[in-house]
Amino acid sequence: MKVHVQPFTEPWIAPVREFNARLQAVGLDADLQFPESPVPEFPAQPGRDFFQEYYLATESEPPAVRGCFWLTFEPWILDGEQISTSHYRLPVSEGIANADYKPVAGELMKAALARQPFLYCLGMGGFDRPVTKSLKKQGWHMAAIPFFFRVVHPGRFLREMPSLQQSPLRRAAAAAGAWTGTGWAGIHGAQWFRTQHPPAAETIQTEWIQSFGDADEALWRTAAPAYRFLARRDTETLNLRYGSTTFRRSLRLAVRRGDRYLGWAACLDTPMRGNKYFGNLRVGSLIDIFAHPDDAVAVAGAAWRVLAARGVDLIVANFSHRAWQNALTANGFWRTSSNYVFAVSVPLGERLAPMETSLPDFHITRADGPGPTRL
Repeated sequence: MKVHVQPFTEPWIAPVREFNARLQAVGLDADLQFPESPVPEFPAQPGRDFFQEYYLATESEPPAVRGCFWLTFEPWILDGEQISTSHYRLPVSEGIANADYKPVAGELMKAALARQPFLYCLGMGGFDRPVTKSLKKQGWHMAAIPFFFRVVHPGRFLREMPSLQQSPLRRAAAAAGAWTGTGWAGIHGAQWFRTQHPPAAETIQTEWIQSFGDADEALWRTAAPAYRFLARRDTETLNLRYGSTTFRRSLRLAVRRGDRYLGWAACLDTPMRGNKYFGNLRVGSLIDIFAHPDDAVAVAGAAWRVLAARGVDLIVANFSHRAWQNALTANGFWRTSSNYVFAVSVPLGERLAPMETSLPDFHITRADGPGPTRL
């Protein structure tokens, strides 16, 4: 078995479709199939440092695709310096279905690192997943991005949350709490007492925006130095990303205090249907947020209150930076275990080490990497 890693071009469209079909037949999730067009959403253009490239591992006789991945090249800021990184996405090989092709995964990684040594992956479903274990064996550095949630409608949360239905005892307790009102009172009371309530005289204004402008550019220039490592969030990059298919359904909120622009939040309002994590709940998500860390409590507070007013049942978020973790806690959010993993290649990990202690200095959210694909 000898494969050749090359860019995805038009003659390989049919073999990519066949590759996707073979892997789905052995149980690969449909949302993990590789794009069947060689034209990415963000093609390389002169002067643009945010773009995507698709690659295939192929055999020539007969023509067949045996693996694939794509890279999203994007600028990040590390210790005040802009560096080029790439999100390494969908590294899938035929080894899933045929043991003869297990070496393909290594060839994919080798080709990706040759194109961009500063690679990262985000999400992946936890440390026990095959892709995470494979990256760990290859020396990648990794850590989980903390997960937070706040319940808006306790009755629906108790009735619908799948994790509360996993045993007869849990199910009975949740049903009793929802029926008697004790669950409502307990959840609301605990969150209220944990919430840092703004002074009555403090005026926070919010508005939904369609695009980012001068105020966001000025905010980026002044607030970015407060974070050690983060994706570039200048106006040009934000409008490019948030105009994409992945982010088109997101709601963008601008937050002000009087005449002062504090920051912005990107949110989702998603009615779930039989979701394995959220059942049939209507889930609000804080997928991205940006402000100076000193304003994190006010901006996070404004964002969750606007989502709650829309009628969501539950609000969730993943944030790595300590200021935003503290801001969510101050707004009554609960922190629980996370399966949202941030992993970086050995060359990038050496710049960021030690990951376990450095992570709270990084600003990583659900909008980074592949974006909010499962929310």
